[in-house]
Amino acid sequence: MGPSDLRLAIGGTTTRDHDVDDRFDAAIQRVLAAARAAGVVAGVHTPDGAAAALRIAQGFTVVTVASDVVHLEAAAREHLDRARRGTDDHPGGRVLPFRGVGRPSDGSRP
Repeated sequence: MGPSDLRLAIGGTTTRDHDVDDRFDAAIQRVLAAARAAGVVAGVHTPDGAAAALRIAQGFTVVTVASDVVHLEAAAREHLDRARRGTDDHPGGRVLPFRGVGRPSDGSRP
């Protein structure tokens, strides 16, 4: 089950529209009940580990933990943070945003 699509399908204006939380929670329970009644696995996408734990506790048997984009963003953030911090041998410096291929935004050469 895609919770973002479900939230929109029940009338949410965005994928995080909290105005439909009660209907969303009821719809999730209907999905679980329908899967159990049909004897099929209930699967759901989740944005993080805490949401995954909640869905497992609710009875979902296949649960993703975040998306590829979330994992890539987290890894990229960690690499950038490490570059900014530097190491004991190589103190971090100013990291310039890039425009285009291989050019910092201030026009200097990398």
